[in-house]
Amino acid sequence: MKISIIVPVYNVEGYLPACLESILAQTFSDFEVILINDGSTDRSAKICREFAQKDERIRLVTQENKGQALARNRGLDYAQGEYITFVDADDRVASHYLAALYEAALAQDAEVVVGEYYRYEEEGNQLFYHIFEKDKRVEVFENNDFLSKFSQVLFTPVWGKLFKADLFKYVRFPDLSAHEDNFVIQKLYLLANRVAYVVDNLYCYQTRLGSVMHTEKSLQKIRDYVTALEEQYFDLMLAQQDLTAVNEMYQVALTSYKNFLAERELTDMGIYLKICQRLEMIAKYGR
Repeated sequence: MKISIIVPVYNVEGYLPACLESILAQTFSDFEVILINDGSTDRSAKICREFAQKDERIRLVTQENKGQALARNRGLDYAQGEYITFVDADDRVASHYLAALYEAALAQDAEVVVGEYYRYEEEGNQLFYHIFEKDKRVEVFENNDFLSKFSQVLFTPVWGKLFKADLFKYVRFPDLSAHEDNFVIQKLYLLANRVAYVVDNLYCYQTRLGSVMHTEKSLQKIRDYVTALEEQYFDLMLAQQDLTAVNEMYQVALTSYKNFLAERELTDMGIYLKICQRLEMIAKYGR
């Protein structure tokens, strides 16, 4: 088995068929699809069963609702492929998605391959493509040079990428309600010796009303993002990498969240006190 496609599924009945149809339409055929039904209460489970009955490459795993992070971990436990890719159940992939990523992995001897994406916005029914001076080229990064691009939105989520399965030997997603990608993706880049970047619109990321990343900020999301940033900082320190960029991201995020919480008179919350303490440390010892 060459590639395992992990798809967490939770209450996405309106989007799931299009997602699975785009996966089954791949020009590259040596793959398995692991659907993790994460306690869906709509028709998602029924749709999963119907697709699994139509194609033997689809395996359905059902669990109580535990969130996307733990659903992905369950998928990793079942994956048998040499490579892993993640697809969100409300997104779609181009027909040559797997072929382009896999070919780049082999040609460049890369443990991680990043594909470009395009965006569909449900509100307004608009599709946005990236236009490049030269399409379908491949760039290669070695010895953590790729980390210079990490602050760009494309390189943060785990979807739209192909990973050598061995990278997940000791890596799993944390039990966070948001920003679990930030927690994990940098670890995979640091573990890889070579990262390839395919400049081709391969993955359709859909923004929809009510999705996790587009609801109003909450205390838990603030906690999760601070946790993820601190994990990134610690990993970079262990890998003896330049901390300048993550320092700046961390300080900007803390300042923004401090103001957000203060404006809502939530200054007695533990996360607010932690943020203030961190900012005082930065002010005293930062350079």
